[in-house]
Amino acid sequence: IKVSPIPDDYVHCIAVNTTGKTPFLLLPGYGASACMYFKIMEILSLYYDLYFLDLRGMGGSGRPEFTPKTGPETEEYMVEGIEAWRKDAKINKFVLSGHSFGGYVAGKYASTHPEAILALMLISPAGLWSLKEGFQESIKKWRDSMGCLRKFGFDKVFSYWKKGRSPLQLFRKMGRISILVLRHYVTWFHFLLDEERADLNFYLFHSLMKKGTGELALPYLLDVGAFG
Repeated sequence: IKVSPIPDDYVHCIAVNTTGKTPFLLLPGYGASACMYFKIMEILSLYYDLYFLDLRGMGGSGRPEFTPKTGPETEEYMVEGIEAWRKDAKINKFVLSGHSFGGYVAGKYASTHPEAILALMLISPAGLWSLKEGFQESIKKWRDSMGCLRKFGFDKVFSYWKKGRSPLQLFRKMGRISILVLRHYVTWFHFLLDEERADLNFYLFHSLMKKGTGELALPYLLDVGAFG
């Protein structure tokens, strides 16, 4: 779905069983893809016309140049991707849900276009809490409990974030190590079959290795640790 005349500026959407039921749009988290909802697609499609949208510049969406320079510009950039989908699908009102960073974007869309929202569901959304002293101390204790390798990775990710860069840029620089990191990550999805984990690992690797654009929104919107 084309968002603007800018080259490669489109959003990728998966539509499931759209037969005239209530439209329901789900957004994935930071750097993730709509395909990560695949285990719930079939059951939800019995009750809703389902749409799973990759955020602008992430997942299966295009990789246009990231031009925002401020928080408000970045929010508008993300909201425009959802609004382009709504207009293309010719949907007036829909149920909107998002996970983590997708929850943050869903909330911003709902506040910008309340007339289009039937219901809003935020799944563990980022940015709802500020980074207070108590949280900083908890993060420090968590870091101190790590082994040397994990601590090194933790420090690198946070340093990229603090410098206004994307942690996923570090992932791309890791070469073959990034394959091992991602392979470990998908083991957290213990409810998946082995072949499903393999497919998810393959898809995410090739998605995350694409040029980083939309992911650069992170430091403009959230403090280190996904705090508002």
